[in-house]
Amino acid sequence: MAKKQGLVTKDFSHVKSVDDFAVHILAAWHKAIDSIIEVGMLCSQARNALSRKDLTDLKSKLRMSDSTFTKLIKIAEDKRITEEKNKPYLPSSYGTLYELTQLTDKQFKSAIDQGVLKPETERRTVIALRSEGAASTQKSGPAGNTARTLVRITTESGSVSKEVTKALQTALMDLMKFRSISVEVSPLYKQLISKPK
Repeated sequence: MAKKQGLVTKDFSHVKSVDDFAVHILAAWHKAIDSIIEVGMLCSQARNALSRKDLTDLKSKLRMSDSTFTKLIKIAEDKRITEEKNKPYLPSSYGTLYELTQLTDKQFKSAIDQGVLKPETERRTVIALRSEGAASTQKSGPAGNTARTLVRITTESGSVSKEVTKALQTALMDLMKFRSISVEVSPLYKQLISKPK
């Protein structure tokens, strides 16, 4: 190992093939996840061992907010995250790992089975999964009606420019990628977007 500007670096000049790079990169990736879990375990031990004042002093020395401290503990205490078999699917962001702790076991398993949970999964994707699960478990209203959010876009002139039309079409297509969202386009809107300025 060589030391470069205060950092410990390894010599990877022997790594040449795709498979070799994959092995080394995945190993380093899993070290990042293991480090996050280890930090959470230490935070948990500190919470149990230190007085309130000492704990406040520790967070101050670490420059760590109460929220981050608590999230790291939740990550370390979640058996699904600490299970070795799940590590290949986990992202190395503590914010995303924390959001995974908020999923039900069913949502977590489904995310793995459907290929949604993988190292590059972003926090917003996990939040959407959680919201999707919450929406599917909400009770329907009277006569089986489901809750609906209406978005209405109007302009003073009653017409929409090409730029706005394109932006709306893109936004609607992005929304429709989520299974729990259906988009209904009103006849007036269809008429407006069919004749852009």
